[in-house]
Amino acid sequence: MRPSSRGGSIRSRLLRASMLTSSTALVSASMAFAIYDVYESRRTLVRRLATDARIIGFNSTAALLFQDEEAAESTLAALRAEPDVVSAGIVTPDGRVFASYARDGGPVAAPPPHPGVEYRYERGSVVLFQDISLEGSGLGMVFIRSELREVSQRVLRYAAIATAVF
Repeated sequence: MRPSSRGGSIRSRLLRASMLTSSTALVSASMAFAIYDVYESRRTLVRRLATDARIIGFNSTAALLFQDEEAAESTLAALRAEPDVVSAGIVTPDGRVFASYARDGGPVAAPPPHPGVEYRYERGSVVLFQDISLEGSGLGMVFIRSELREVSQRVLRYAAIATAVF
């Protein structure tokens, strides 16, 4: 005769406890990896945008010195190679948009920079600011706005992988 209990046999209780422990560990590890990956993906994106902004700034010094807006816009047009870049611009020290690039071809308004802020996150995008100077003289600033779509897609892929493993 078997002993009856409300929770079932000892074997089934141990199995449930083991499954609960394993599931908790798997979910915790998956979340930790996803959080770390989002953090690293954002850092990598900002580093890539900062490199792009420095190159654009360096290549735009002559255009700013000689007031050649066409040359500056040509330099910014290289950002077409970055699919997540929505818009970018070169702003003069007085705040005027000197040259701009927009993925959709529309007008670009310069986001107001905050003193001491190199980049900031705004509603699904990141905006990066980089000063342009020549021999210590400030010529202006580059800003680049990029979507965070790539980061969001990585999170969805992690969720799908974790679900499949689970």
